[in-house]
Amino acid sequence: MVSNFVYGSSLFFLITLPLASIFFSFIAVVLPSSKRKMLRADYQTSLIKLTALVAIVHIGFRFLIAHTTSEFVAMLFPSVAMLFPAIIYSIMVNAGARRLLGMGYSRFFALFGVLPILGPAALFWLAVSIHQRARIEI
Repeated sequence: MVSNFVYGSSLFFLITLPLASIFFSFIAVVLPSSKRKMLRADYQTSLIKLTALVAIVHIGFRFLIAHTTSEFVAMLFPSVAMLFPAIIYSIMVNAGARRLLGMGYSRFFALFGVLPILGPAALFWLAVSIHQRARIEI
């Protein structure tokens, strides 16, 4: 039972969540707030907090779906259980765009964060990367 839950939750985070947040992530990267730069330490703390929030929301909604008795609630919860983590994931992509801008790259490269499997891996790679783009001054 626990192994099925862990397997389902990991597939949700690696495949389903990035695909569900495509629209929200595009809006989050285009917003003017993503033009501010973010340092690596700030990005790491926000990534940890947002990942924990996605996990808590996902676990909470799966628990509520499993223990509900109303048919209407059983029909409504799966869509809401996908919406809130998708919005939180788009905030993670926005933070990735701000981190890329701080590294000297275009913030639109953060849209790779919506790719299944590669997207979450790229967002976590930004947390450990210390690479800065070389600036050539003439």
